[in-house]
Amino acid sequence: MSSKFKEQPTFCSTNEIIQLFKDNSQEAEEVCYKLYSNEDRNVIIEVWDVLTSTYSSEYHSTRILGFTKQLHKFKILEIGKYDNYKNLLIYYITYVSTIDDPMEVNCLDLDFIKFILSTSIKPSFQELCEYFIKNDISIQKVIPSHCLQAYQRVIKKLSDEIRGKEQYQYGTKLRDDRLIYNEIYTLYYHALNEKNPEFDESLKSIEEQVQKHPESISKQMYLLSYIASQCLGVPARRIRGLNLFKRLLSFILELVLGAEKNSTDNSVSKRIVCVVTPYLQFISNSEKVIGYGDIFSRLVKVLVFLNTINTSEFNNLFNNNYIAFKNLAESYPGSWIPYLLGKNNFRSKFKGPSNYGPYKDSFDDSILDSLYEPALNGFDVKGFKLKDSYGIYETMKTFRGELEEEMKHSLE
Repeated sequence: MSSKFKEQPTFCSTNEIIQLFKDNSQEAEEVCYKLYSNEDRNVIIEVWDVLTSTYSSEYHSTRILGFTKQLHKFKILEIGKYDNYKNLLIYYITYVSTIDDPMEVNCLDLDFIKFILSTSIKPSFQELCEYFIKNDISIQKVIPSHCLQAYQRVIKKLSDEIRGKEQYQYGTKLRDDRLIYNEIYTLYYHALNEKNPEFDESLKSIEEQVQKHPESISKQMYLLSYIASQCLGVPARRIRGLNLFKRLLSFILELVLGAEKNSTDNSVSKRIVCVVTPYLQFISNSEKVIGYGDIFSRLVKVLVFLNTINTSEFNNLFNNNYIAFKNLAESYPGSWIPYLLGKNNFRSKFKGPSNYGPYKDSFDDSILDSLYEPALNGFDVKGFKLKDSYGIYETMKTFRGELEEEMKHSLE
């Protein structure tokens, strides 16, 4: 297809648009992605109906699925037919059957259920689940044999949705531990594949969860530790270059503070150590750790929290990760060093580089920047939760003086 698609073209017929879903070119894919915002609403609905009234292997499944997600998200598609969604399920099954990675498959299943089926207006998600389960045998007859396993997996998940409706653990979108686990995994998957809108959607769901049911996130600390280790295992150049990786690594540490701030069980310290260990191992094994200030400022906050609730556990962590603390202190010197490490005579060994001042001011600001929801010595920082913590001084400069005073007071 020619470069004429670099600008959104004007189409003379619905059939012209339909052909784009068969075209293999990148240009055609980009046009399909923008269709929902560039064409008449009635034309768009007609195109969707034609694409999903029957299943055809000539069409790109991912384009039809992505197109449907957009129509649901922007409430363009208000009424569909059961046959439309049956064929959408077949498009999805034939696509996901080509994926080998179990983690990716799990995330794709969740994505299909959450962003396509559960966002349907009419028929509703409940009605779609009941339709698929009721017509399971007849639908299986039109599923390619090599796709049956994937089909049965998705149908089981839809069945679980119905059976578990009356057994919800939490009054949030993430209703039980299984959904929370899947959502956290999905967040990592979106970061890995640089899916910004989907990443933000998952982040909001988890943010709501930790605020309303922090104990539910406490159960996921070992998963968070694993995901942190996976993120930190990619080349350092890529971490610095991908904003989503950095946001995820920062977010994990904020989740620790949010989930464990009021925990009283005997395992809270061990859970915190489990999460911070991959970060400390990364610092120990890296020649340079400059460029991670937004992540490590949050790490310092978690370490301060650990030291506050269990000094003995913190000292063991320090002794087992001495090189990490040395590298962190040399790269990010600041008032956190005597406050956190003074009892270990750390400052007498490493006084920081000659240009200590600028780094100290910058990193101390970064620690302020990462303040989490609970009050700091009586000063309410609820406004600086999660999403706001990345640009606190840009949006709430009037509180800077008060924050600085609270930080000085907390470090005395």
